[in-house]
Amino acid sequence: MSFRRMTRMISFRVSNDEFELLRSKSESQGARSVSDYARLALCGSPSAPDDQIVHQLSDEIQQLRLEINRLRHTGRSAAILHRSVFDRRKAQRRLK
Repeated sequence: MSFRRMTRMISFRVSNDEFELLRSKSESQGARSVSDYARLALCGSPSAPDDQIVHQLSDEIQQLRLEINRLRHTGRSAAILHRSVFDRRKAQRRLK
């Protein structure tokens, strides 16, 4: 939220159930207060995410996916190699 002086006030009444719903939604959305949540819900976000930032984050997420897949594959390869060495040693012990 931008730091602008807010001089106007809007007031309206809600039931207890409505207030609890607003409070719950404001907490889940990370708003500082029910008032902040209501302001954002009614007026929209003060600044939409920059397309360049969204594109950069998307690229970074893709890179993380690739790295996770590479690590997963490396982990599987290591497990197969370990199993192979273990089986070979087990077979060698049986031959002795």
